[in-house]
Amino acid sequence: MNIIFQNKTALLTLTFGVLFGIIAAIAAYVNAYEGYSHFPDIPKGKKIRLSISIAVSAFFVILAGIVIAIFFLN
Repeated sequence: MNIIFQNKTALLTLTFGVLFGIIAAIAAYVNAYEGYSHFPDIPKGKKIRLSISIAVSAFFVILAGIVIAIFFLN
């Protein structure tokens, strides 16, 4: 791992970014599920699938930001 990350700042950015990315994904899931619950016609399974897709999207946006930040740090 030390060969890949010579810069400790990049490693810290990756570590904290993944942790906050997981937190952001959970928050996005909860927010999306609560938003979809205002529509009673949407079945529960579809609400869960839509909310998971939003959470995964939020996590990938955070990962893209980490890659860009590491690119500029090196």
